[in-house]
Formats: sequence, structure tokens, C-alpha cells
Amino acid sequence: MDNCARIQIELMDILSVGETSLSAELDEHLRSCVRCQLKWIEMQLVWQRLGTLRQQEVPASAAQTLRAQILTDLEVVAGNRKRVQARRSALFSILVGVLFSVASAWIVQRDARLSAFAPPTLLSVGALWNALYVGVALVVVRYKKLPLGITASWAALGGLIAMGLFLGLCASCSMNHLLEYCRTSAWVNTAFDNPRDEALYFAVSGLYSSLPVFLAAFVTQIRTRSGPVVFGVGVAGLFLLLRLPGGLLRCASLPLELAASSCVGAIFGASVGGVAGASLRATIAR
Repeated sequence: MDNCARIQIELMDILSVGETSLSAELDEHLRSCVRCQLKWIEMQLVWQRLGTLRQQEVPASAAQTLRAQILTDLEVVAGNRKRVQARRSALFSILVGVLFSVASAWIVQRDARLSAFAPPTLLSVGALWNALYVGVALVVVRYKKLPLGITASWAALGGLIAMGLFLGLCASCSMNHLLEYCRTSAWVNTAFDNPRDEALYFAVSGLYSSLPVFLAAFVTQIRTRSGPVVFGVGVAGLFLLLRLPGGLLRCASLPLELAASSCVGAIFGASVGGVAGASLRATIAR
């Protein structure tokens, strides 16, 4: 704001309170600024003209009608704004769902034998996966509609971040490659006394779940007021929910013992990682 604009605002304030004397600063400025002199004269003329207008009482019914009309217009504007926000939220959630679903499908086809499933089954699983991603993304942007509010929003964001980290981890080194390495590695067999496949599936699945959830819970916990244990479990639960369709496809191609070990490892790793990450961040923030 330049000096003339500030001076003109002060002049309007003087007129509004009915003062007639100007401060030394205003008087000095008016002597040296022709534009403000003309503006001051114009303000005085308009103010004098307003003072000559007769005041008329507005009927109570007219005032009530005007008030009701204004409230109606405000409700219409607020409703339009909410509809626009809802459309934007839905579009954002759908976009997130599509991107995550495509990335998840690409990762799953590397680790699971998808040829064993009928096309309708794969389409159904894909639709379920997309719906889960869209639902979690909606929780992130529409948290005001939920009972837990901001806590649910940040937990959902943590679940999405954890899933993104999990997909990146699988893309850089798939679980099958790590399992094969552990089976053939001499130092692994020596250190752990030739571990059984069930133990390897439990450990690898737990590792691939704990690391992403730990990082996601650590990043997002500071924004919430809930306890770290509750928040960490929430992030872990949403992460496991998003992993569910891909986990079903992967476990369906495994023997029952290995599938059970993989599932238990994922649940255990995600829970420990979520609570540990949120607790560590809460401790640092104190």
C-alpha cells in the first residue's frame, strides 16, 4: 500500500467519526499532494450529500424479507461451494485410486502367478483394490465428515504413504527375489541354522510391512492428538487393508503353511512398525 492510499484511508476514518481537525501529518501531505487534495474535497462533498438525505424507516416485514432472501442466497452459495469441493475431492480420490491400482497390479503380476486366475476374478479384485484406494483417499480429503476428524485423515494418509513405500520397495527388490536369496545364501543358512520356508516367509513379509509402515507413521503422527499406539495401529490397519487384494492373489498361489506364515508376518510387521514409528516421533516431539 502506497502512502497516498494510506492517507486516504485515514481521511475516510476521520469523516466516519465526525472529526473536523486533521493531524499535522495529514495536513502537510494534503498541502503537497494535489491528488489527495482533490480526493479529500470529493470525500467531504459526498459525506455532506449523504447527511442531507432523509432517513426513512424500513417496515419490519420488508427487513425480514430481505434478511430471509440474504440467508437463502448465502445457503445457495455455500451449497454450490460444497458441491464443487465434493466433486474435486471425488476426482482427486479417483485419480489416486487409479494410479495406485495400476502400480499395485504391476507389482503383483511380478510376484504372483496371475495366469492361475480367471479374468473375471482378476477384474473383481482390481475393482475392489481401486475402491479401497478411492475410499482411503476420500478419508484424507473429507476428514471433517468423520467422527475422528483430523486423526482419521492423517492415519489414512499414513496408510497411503506406507503403501507407496511398499510398492517402491517391491519394485526395487521383489519379495520372491529376497526369498530366493535367503534360501541360497550360505551366511543366512549358517546364521539361522537352515531356516524353514515358513520362517523365511514370515520374516520377509514382516520386513516388507514393518519398514514402510514405520516410516509412514513416523512422518504423519506429529499432526494428530491421538496416542502413538492408537495412531500406529490405525496406520498399520489401513496399510494392511490396502494390501489385502494383492495379498489374496499372492497367497492363493502358495501352500497353506506358507500363505499363513506370510499373512501373520505381514500383520505382525505392520503392527510393530506402526507403533514403533508413531512412538518414536511422539518421543522426539516432546
